[in-house]
Amino acid sequence: MLTIALVYLLLRLNKQVRFAVILAIFFSGPSVFANTVVRCTGNLGEFDIQLFDAEKPKTVANFLSYVKSGAFKNSIIHRSVPGFVVQGGGFFLDGTSLQPVSVRGAVVNEPGISNLRGTVAMAKLGGDPNSATNQWFMNLGDNSANLDAQNGGFTVFGEVLGNGMNVVDAIAALKIYNATAQLGATFSDLPLRNSSLTVENLVLFSSVVALPSETVVVDCDFSTGWNGFRAGFADLPANYDPLQYNLIGDIRALPANLGGGDALFLSGENHSDDLWMYAKKKITGLKPNTIYKITLDLELASNVPEGLIGVGGSPGESVFVKLGAATKEPREVADSLACLRMNLDKGQQATGGTAAKMVGNIAKIGDATDQYARIYRDNRGATQEVTSSADGSLWVFFGTDSGFEATTSLYYTRLTAILVPVFLPGVFVGQFKMGAKCGQLEIQVAKGKSWSGTLILEGNKTSLRGVFDSIGESNVSINLPAGLMELALSSTRLIAATLRYNGQETSFLCYPAPRTGINGPLADKSINALFESQGDSGLAFGHGFAVAKVAKNGVFKFAGRLADRTALSGTARAVKDDTGKWILPIAFPLSATKGFLYGRSDIETAPDLNAAQSHLVSQEPLVWIRPANSKATNFKAGFAERLDVVGRVWSWTKGTSVLGAVTTCNLTLDANRAIFAGSLTLNGTWSASNKPAWSNAPMAFIFKVDPATGAFSGKLPLSNASKAAVTPFQGLMLNPGVAQGVEQLLGGGFVTGAEASGIIEITTPKQ
Repeated sequence: MLTIALVYLLLRLNKQVRFAVILAIFFSGPSVFANTVVRCTGNLGEFDIQLFDAEKPKTVANFLSYVKSGAFKNSIIHRSVPGFVVQGGGFFLDGTSLQPVSVRGAVVNEPGISNLRGTVAMAKLGGDPNSATNQWFMNLGDNSANLDAQNGGFTVFGEVLGNGMNVVDAIAALKIYNATAQLGATFSDLPLRNSSLTVENLVLFSSVVALPSETVVVDCDFSTGWNGFRAGFADLPANYDPLQYNLIGDIRALPANLGGGDALFLSGENHSDDLWMYAKKKITGLKPNTIYKITLDLELASNVPEGLIGVGGSPGESVFVKLGAATKEPREVADSLACLRMNLDKGQQATGGTAAKMVGNIAKIGDATDQYARIYRDNRGATQEVTSSADGSLWVFFGTDSGFEATTSLYYTRLTAILVPVFLPGVFVGQFKMGAKCGQLEIQVAKGKSWSGTLILEGNKTSLRGVFDSIGESNVSINLPAGLMELALSSTRLIAATLRYNGQETSFLCYPAPRTGINGPLADKSINALFESQGDSGLAFGHGFAVAKVAKNGVFKFAGRLADRTALSGTARAVKDDTGKWILPIAFPLSATKGFLYGRSDIETAPDLNAAQSHLVSQEPLVWIRPANSKATNFKAGFAERLDVVGRVWSWTKGTSVLGAVTTCNLTLDANRAIFAGSLTLNGTWSASNKPAWSNAPMAFIFKVDPATGAFSGKLPLSNASKAAVTPFQGLMLNPGVAQGVEQLLGGGFVTGAEASGIIEITTPKQ
């Protein structure tokens, strides 16, 4: 048992306690919602909060900024006032110590929604209406008379969904501990699970996360009617006697002790040691052919105490509640024994099936009367995953599977379904920088949430694997040296990653490779790409080049050379960033020099292949890192260089010039220790036979081009060698398209060797 350490600064909290307020709302909108849902998972249970995005946009944005940053992870409920509020968001547990949640700027007050039980509102400082920051509270009762106008009115920005108030009530039922002496005045109403002030006794939220934006909430209040549900009965003879089984499914008034109003009523008499009474609803408007994780919260009323003995079994413990979902419509069909059975697997009595989970029985705990009382059941301990149909629909259902051989009658008052689209499997790629180092993570997520991947940190590769948990998080150890990789499914399109190692930390996003790949004009094409040096190192080592062959699945296979003659070989996968733009993350370890090429390029996926536009271009230069190597022929000291990428689809028609409509060009040689001093520009003409003629070319100057690929090569004579010698050069042409009248880059390459190094550029003449 560890005692909580006081390690935070109370600042103004000791002088001016934050006042929690409750705003009440009678939510009477449609039964299907598309607002943001935040899921709170704690040591007393899990509940969901529906946010009022449209009504309170600034407050919701403020709240979500804390949620999405992870600020509320391991946060506590630090204030509980019976019948009034429970309040959190102010402090989190860091090991065995409490720390204040880092406060951001205050948000403008947005009052207007009244406070009833179950609404969620922002806490703020007394006498300052616009002081809400990180602390929030849940309303235990109707506080509208007190809080709608006080301090400018307190902003209600959400409400607890489904059975969530049962968890909140469990928190409110805890004994309150005055921890002022130990922790300060802010903790005068601290709820504890036991009377001692220890870590284990705090009310702790292990996670507070926003569910994906495509989450759908269906809230069915049966006091307003059927809400699209229909009743059914199974596990009885197909030719049953209606008078014998007395099956009833209708909307009728609740018993008076439950406050009146209507409910969905199911009743039947079991004569076969088994009776299934259920209600079903078709949910529409979903994403077609999409996997949804479905959470169902059911509120019902039972009149059966626990521990009773009945015919064939207990009337409480032998009647099992089941919650389910299915792609196809649940219905009863006659089997070969002339019995009505369900057309899907709901399980048998106490056992659940693939389509339904057994979530408890109908016994009232702690209530020995025969009066009806509300009880609550949910499938949060065993949520289901169901694929929507091609028309974007699926079915949800609830019911009881009875082993009690007599009459069971139940009132169903509410069902809340929360449908979260499941993160689709596939490949995801993200890049990061950590201090002076840079790297890339590529992971493959399987359907079952297991994943495997490769972490590249400059020249080092590490294989990783793990499994995402129920809230979409996965943590794995690494050894680069020892560290930790944390992953979170932040939506159906992205994976948020945090890498911690060697005392450093960085966070980044992993973007998805579209499952259909690139099916546009780039598919099955070759892109000729130049890597242009920005000259950061001060060395004249010119242009690298590569041919990138693009597969339909969006994988670019590179083959070429950098300007120090290092072979460049590797694959990069096209992904879409959070703006929908196609990008190409590049992370190539360079085996010959133990170097590393890192960065990203933008991709034009629907190019005009006849234009001079670039189809591959870097918005920010790639980083080329070459470490020192005393055995290297050139650049023994190594360097860090930035490279601009320009690439165009190579297309050439036999019998035409590789320059297209351009007939003249310049070839510029910028090299050291060659026959010319500094740089030399050769003027050339280019024929359809692709045999260029260069003016003022040095003797023994050789230039050849392969028009099918755009590759060129040649030899450059040297002047100061001990004997006649030549140095080879090589490069790649870019498809110039039809543009004329402006200077443009038509090709590039490099000269490198023991005697010379330099840049080659082929451009159109200046006008």
